[in-house]
Amino acid sequence: LHSVTLIFKLLLKKFRIIFYLTYKIGNIFRPLPLNISHFFSFIVDVIRNAMIFLLFCNNIFEVIEKKFIKQAKVCLF
Repeated sequence: LHSVTLIFKLLLKKFRIIFYLTYKIGNIFRPLPLNISHFFSFIVDVIRNAMIFLLFCNNIFEVIEKKFIKQAKVCLF
């Protein structure tokens, strides 16, 4: 279970980098016609929603992991 939370944290780091890059690219393309800038803002929104979902899943897995650690300590002692 610990490896699952580590995987989520790595994904979040990669998503932050991608989110930052798409934000910068979106600023570059802002003067272009509206349909192109709307397309980039759509991509940024999709990535932002994916980041929020990953954060939510990461928090759930951390809570589950802490409960398992507590139960393991109770079982050992």
